[in-house]
Amino acid sequence: MTLVQLTDGDWAAAVDMRGGGLHSLTWRDHIVERASLGDRPGAWDGRVLAPWPNRLASGRYEFDGASYSVPVNEPARDNALHGLVWALDWDVVDTSPSAVQLRVALDPSPGYPWRLDLAAHYSVGRDGLTVRFAATNRSDRTAPFGCGFHPYLRAPGGSLNDCQLSFRAHDQLDVTPERLLPRGTSTVGGGPFDFATSRLVGTTVLDTAFAALARDDTGRARLTLRGPDGSPEVTCWWDASFPWLQLYTPGSEPRARIAVEPMTCPADAFNSGVDLIRLAPGGTWSGSLGIATT
Repeated sequence: MTLVQLTDGDWAAAVDMRGGGLHSLTWRDHIVERASLGDRPGAWDGRVLAPWPNRLASGRYEFDGASYSVPVNEPARDNALHGLVWALDWDVVDTSPSAVQLRVALDPSPGYPWRLDLAAHYSVGRDGLTVRFAATNRSDRTAPFGCGFHPYLRAPGGSLNDCQLSFRAHDQLDVTPERLLPRGTSTVGGGPFDFATSRLVGTTVLDTAFAALARDDTGRARLTLRGPDGSPEVTCWWDASFPWLQLYTPGSEPRARIAVEPMTCPADAFNSGVDLIRLAPGGTWSGSLGIATT
């Protein structure tokens, strides 16, 4: 079994050493839907997405004058999806009843010839779940880097259609319908994905990235999912290290979950350069996020 169990009061989490991800999170009831186990393509739920999140067109990119190619794992759209560490076995560095520190080394490969050390620290407590990520470039040259996180919130009350959703973003990423690759941005306000004021999800279908997110005085952006009367209110937050948010509503019925994915960059950033992190030799990127409820 690859799961590490964490508990503190009413909070409990299971962290998966395969992919360094969050398998489940509960506060009296399930808050985060149980994730897939194993390393089959498509088992990205709950996983850490690095050294790029989302899609990389045809698995090809150029960086500092050299061309690289990584395996395509979304063949129907000819994309490389969600990076290279989601299927790796992470090691436990330190653990306690309510916290665990995981680490994995991403070794150089022909398609990504840089060596990275990645760490993920999960903890539960009275403020819910807090996750801290870090990535250090152990190579002798600058590395392209991006990171994302892929949990699915369980709809409070059981039906996403009956939930109220709220988050504030100015921009949304417009994508090609066939391959879901970027083709520009447009304004969220007044459109079908404007949830600046909490409103019913209803039949809204989301597979959309958002940017220019509203933040509080601590630099955190927030999303809140509120169920019918008597159901808990779930809030996700992420710091300024994650300027993008991808939301995804699976198409299967009944709709009972939504993926809330903070990202450092949008799809195909290795090609577009949009918010791509240039991680210097010996340099470290870090970011934090969390999930709470009331």
